[in-house]
Amino acid sequence: MKKCYKYIVMFIVLGTNVFAQNCKATLNITANNSSALIFINDNYLGKGSISIEVEKGRYTVAVRESLVKWNGYEKFDTVNVDRCDKQYSLKFDVAEKVFVDSSPQNAAIVENDSIVGYTPNFINLKQFQDIQLKKGSSITDIRYNSLLENKTQHIDYKPKIVTPDFTETPWFKVLVGSAVVFGVTAAYFKLQADKKYDSYLFSKDRSTLDEVDRLDVYSGVALGLLQVNVGYLIYRFLTD
Repeated sequence: MKKCYKYIVMFIVLGTNVFAQNCKATLNITANNSSALIFINDNYLGKGSISIEVEKGRYTVAVRESLVKWNGYEKFDTVNVDRCDKQYSLKFDVAEKVFVDSSPQNAAIVENDSIVGYTPNFINLKQFQDIQLKKGSSITDIRYNSLLENKTQHIDYKPKIVTPDFTETPWFKVLVGSAVVFGVTAAYFKLQADKKYDSYLFSKDRSTLDEVDRLDVYSGVALGLLQVNVGYLIYRFLTD
């Protein structure tokens, strides 16, 4: 009788263990983005949508866009599995981001006449589908399918060559500086010639008069160069 009782107890214990081991539920996890990474208790299990059998317990489910992208989306949820043979479901609505790049870069991303960013950038397809890329006066229309291809969008853009104002160029500084030099030089030689002429009136020395003529020539040359310099400056001001 004792031996029979022993077998009955063993049968009950083994049956309980077998039942406990077979006590599993089904956990369904679905993300609206097929490339979303699914983790359960920090263990990677698949992408987009998975269905697994789990034992009783509390589970933390995470959906991530990427393991390396610093600004990728990441969402968490928990589920408490407390019954066997039951379906538990979690659904995640995550952003479908696409990378938008252009050649040349720094083009405005325009949606409904509003700028939403500049290339290169990520945009949310749920918010923006058909967009425009604008660089200067050049506009390129980008459709939904092209965005999904993650390719570089080429814009028919030629940068406008901006000619600096004449007053901001080194040549303007050279002309102004040389004009000052020519003016000072012309005035100096003219003053020296006047002094020499006063000396000539007193001495009536022919060599002194020759010196006056030489200084007048120097002054005249400097004055002529000054006039050319000033004339060119006026020409540039009128033509720019």
